[in-house]
Amino acid sequence: MKRMTRRIVSIVMALVLLVGCMAIASADTDSRLKFNSDGKFKILHITDTHQNISDGEKVKIFMAEVLDYAKPDLVVFGGDNQVGNGNDYQANYDAIKSLVDPIVERGIPFALVFGNHDHQSGISNEEQLEIFQSFPGCLAYDVEGLYGCGNYNLPILSSDGESTAFNLWFFDSGDRNPDAEEGGYDYVREDQINWYKTTSEALERACGKKVPSLVFQHIIVPEIYDIFLRSPIKIKDFNFKGVSRMPIPDLTKLKEGYILEPPCPPNYSAGEFDAWVERGDVIGAVFGHDHVNNFIVNLNGIDLIQTPGACFESGYGTNFYRGARLITLDEKDTSTYDTEVITYAKLSKQEGSKLGNTFRLDDIGADILLPIEVIGKTVMTVIKMVFSIFSK
Repeated sequence: MKRMTRRIVSIVMALVLLVGCMAIASADTDSRLKFNSDGKFKILHITDTHQNISDGEKVKIFMAEVLDYAKPDLVVFGGDNQVGNGNDYQANYDAIKSLVDPIVERGIPFALVFGNHDHQSGISNEEQLEIFQSFPGCLAYDVEGLYGCGNYNLPILSSDGESTAFNLWFFDSGDRNPDAEEGGYDYVREDQINWYKTTSEALERACGKKVPSLVFQHIIVPEIYDIFLRSPIKIKDFNFKGVSRMPIPDLTKLKEGYILEPPCPPNYSAGEFDAWVERGDVIGAVFGHDHVNNFIVNLNGIDLIQTPGACFESGYGTNFYRGARLITLDEKDTSTYDTEVITYAKLSKQEGSKLGNTFRLDDIGADILLPIEVIGKTVMTVIKMVFSIFSK
């Protein structure tokens, strides 16, 4: 039955695309995304929750407060959604349920992508997707035949419901690259990119123009290396397209935010970012994965948007950096967006917040130790560079 539900969802979304910019008069009308009467549409990106059954209450409290503060029209989970629950299906179900309960209670639709850790929960991403889909408001589905799980798109209709005003792309960026020579993290594959280009072109034909879009995926594209200073020597783990970089960003290239640790993209690209540039419909791509980074960088007209992690699991962020990103679209100008990072620290200061009660000694210790950890990682990267010079 669940597999049949996935097929039905896929067929419905395909029909939405085929009719392009025209609205469908059907019983499912209210479930489709649409700009509000004020012309705005708000997306809350919550990533790297790393939800588990042993310490899940903190994330649940954070989720409830950030939802009430942001009042989004759509929630997007950015990957590494739940981990560490063994091979127990019920434990995995309970972890996912604790994530989506605050969203379901508020009647907000949600979508998701998978990260490099989701499969470590003990059940497959396909099984996890079916669990997510069993809850009201889940719009995530999987275009069959593509690499990974959870590749799809969601159009957003104009406020009058007459046309497609915007589009959201969702890609599975995988886990680890199976190519031992390349190494590093996985990447969006050729079949996913071809699907994107074909679907983007179909949208353009149907609407008579390119449809402005945002991309959501877990692992950032390796083009992010372009904002780091070039290295005079070759570094295998900080190298892309034959150009090595130092773990020192050119801060003048940041539109906003900060980089507290070197990003962790794949070492290889099948041409995903180039395809976005070629098509010209993607205004920005939103990522998770690098928990303590929070920035926006523009490369070739496309914003690379990093959201900090929201998890409380030890070693994955602290209360100073933990947060979620709110993206607000305006129907009057879909070539851009407004955004705000809503941090744990900001929410904890709101009247009636329960977040202050989640502080423990290890949280406070992590807040103090994280800057030391970040500095340590950077120093170790530099030491590795020096060793690579003298080991040749």
